[in-house]
Amino acid sequence: MIYQIFPERFAIGKPNDIQTKLAQPAYQRDGYTRHASWDEEPTGGSDFFGGDLRGVIDHLDYLQDLGAEAVYLTPIFTAYSNHKYDSVDYQLVDPMFGDERVLGELIDGLHQRGMRLIMDAVLNHVGTKHSWFQAARRDERPYRDFFTFLADGKYLCWWGYDTLPELRIEHPLLARLLYRDPDSVLQRWLARGLDNWRFDAALDLGLDAVADIRGAIADRFPRARLLGEVLSFGSEFCAGDRHFHGVMNYWFRYSTLAGCRARSAPTPTFAPSPIITNATGTRRRSARGTFSPLTTPRGSATNCRTIPLGSSRWSCNSRCPASRSSITAKRTAWRGATTPKTVGPCAGRSQPGIKRSAASTRNSSRSAGRGVSSTKAGS
Repeated sequence: MIYQIFPERFAIGKPNDIQTKLAQPAYQRDGYTRHASWDEEPTGGSDFFGGDLRGVIDHLDYLQDLGAEAVYLTPIFTAYSNHKYDSVDYQLVDPMFGDERVLGELIDGLHQRGMRLIMDAVLNHVGTKHSWFQAARRDERPYRDFFTFLADGKYLCWWGYDTLPELRIEHPLLARLLYRDPDSVLQRWLARGLDNWRFDAALDLGLDAVADIRGAIADRFPRARLLGEVLSFGSEFCAGDRHFHGVMNYWFRYSTLAGCRARSAPTPTFAPSPIITNATGTRRRSARGTFSPLTTPRGSATNCRTIPLGSSRWSCNSRCPASRSSITAKRTAWRGATTPKTVGPCAGRSQPGIKRSAASTRNSSRSAGRGVSSTKAGS
C-alpha cells in the first residue's frame, strides 16, 4: 500500500504549532494567507497551514500501523505555492518543509520500518521564478532554449497557466541537468537515499523522453522504480522494459466508478501516436492517444474544467475556451473525437468535468483561486 502525503496539510512537526510555524520567515510573503486554525478550509494555492516533513516523521508509526509499505510525497522542492508544482529550485528542500537533513531523517525512519519513499518529479514545467526561466526572459543562452517562446512574446505552458512555463525536456543540456548526469536532479536525490520517483504530467513528457530517463537511471540505480502520472489508458507507458515500471491507476478508477454507477465503462481507444504541429510550427510526436474519460457535471463555474484531447502545449494567456476554439477543433480532428473538450474558467457556465483520483486533486490548486485537497494525519 502506498500512502500519499500532501506535506503542507499533513501535520506540523513538533515542537511547533500553527502559530509558531507560520511566524517563520518562509511564510512572510505578500499574497500568502496564513491560517489561524488547522481546521479552516483552504481556498487556493497561496493558503498555508504549516505542515512539514517533521510532521511526517512524527507519524511514521501511525503510517506503519495502517499497513503502508511506501510513502509518496507530492513535491517538496523550493516553490512559492503550497503544492510546490511550480518549482523554483530542484536542488533544495523548501524551507517550509525542512531541509536536506530532515529529509534524510525521514528516509532513514522509513527504511528502518521496511518502508520506501517516492518523491514527485516535476520535469514538464517550472515556476516563473525559477532561475532558468528568469534567465530565459532576459534572452540568455542556453536558458532561452529550455523553453518555447512565441513571436508575440508568449510561451508554451502547462494547460495554459502562465505561472507554469513548460520545459523542452528534449534539449540535450536540460536532459543532462534533469536526469542524465550523475549530479542531475533525479540521480542526486536517488544517491541520497530516495527509493523511487513518480513523474508528474507524464503524458506531456512523451514516450521518447521516458525511455531516455529510464535508460539514464537504470545502470546506476537498478532498484529504483519509475511511476508515471498517466491519466489515459497507459499501456504504452509501462509496456516492456523501456518506459515506466508502472503508472497511476486512473483508468481503473474511471472504469470502477462507472461500474458502481451502473454506467458503461469508458472504452480504452488508445490510438497510434500521430505527428502533430504545435503552436510554434515545429513538428513533434505526441505520446497521447484518444481518451474518453468518465465525465460528471461539476456544477460550479469556478471549478469548471475539462481535460483536452491531445497535446496540452499551447500558448499562455488564452484561458477562455472561446479563444481556443481553433486549437480545440484541431485536437478533436487529430484524435477523431466527436466531442471537443475545453479548459478554462468558463465564467458563468457549468461544464462537464473529470473526476480525478485522490492522487491528482492538486491539479485544481495550481493556480490561485482553486481548491487544495486537505489531508490530515489521523483523519
